[in-house]
Parts: sequence; structure tokens; C-alpha cells
Amino acid sequence: MDAILQGEEHRECPEKLSRDHQVWTSTGRQLTSRQGESERQLTSTYRDLVDILREQLHAAQERERDYREHIARLTARLDQAHQQNQRLLDLPRTPSPPSSQNAPQVPQSHPPAHNSLLAPHTDRYGR
Repeated sequence: MDAILQGEEHRECPEKLSRDHQVWTSTGRQLTSRQGESERQLTSTYRDLVDILREQLHAAQERERDYREHIARLTARLDQAHQQNQRLLDLPRTPSPPSSQNAPQVPQSHPPAHNSLLAPHTDRYGR
């Protein structure tokens, strides 16, 4: 492509693509049918990508809203549990029953268990 400089002005000369197609590269005044079709396809592709990105953005915004609502519900449940625990802590304490260590020992009246280790030794004839 040949460029012509006239003073401060820069203009591009047409470039021959084939015997009957010319393209003005920098001014965009004239496009071949092949380039026009390619540009339309590119524009269509960009529009499709923008649509996909918008859908993904919308889905991400919905997920974010759902997460925020879930966090709000969990926070409310945590606050309720905290309040309940605080109320339980604020209740007057009743004296606990005496523990088994401090309780007086009550003799147990169980019949003696037959245990060969504790029984007197006898031979096989019962003597």
C-alpha cells in the first residue's frame, strides 16, 4: 500500500486485492463484499459473545443474591441461638444435688455371688 503525505495530511491509496476489488484501509470508504461479509460475521460473533456474557453476569448476580440471603438467614439463626444461650446463662442457678462422692455410703444388701475365686477350695469330691 502506498501512502501519500501532503503537508500534515496522511492519506492511503487504494490497494488492489484482485482485479476488480479495491479497499480503502484507513478511511474505510470502500469495502469489498468479502470484507463486508467478514465484518458482519465478526459483528455477529461479538454480539453473541456480549449476549453470553450478559447471561453469565445475570446468573452470577442471582447466585450472589441467593448467597446473601442464605448468609442473612444463618446470621439470624446464630443471633437467636446466642440470645437463647444468654437467657439460659442469666437464669438463677439451682443448687445441684449432692454428688456421689459427697453422699453417705449406704451398705448394699446383695446376696453373695458365687465366684470360684472367692469360694473356699474343694476337691472334686466336694471336701
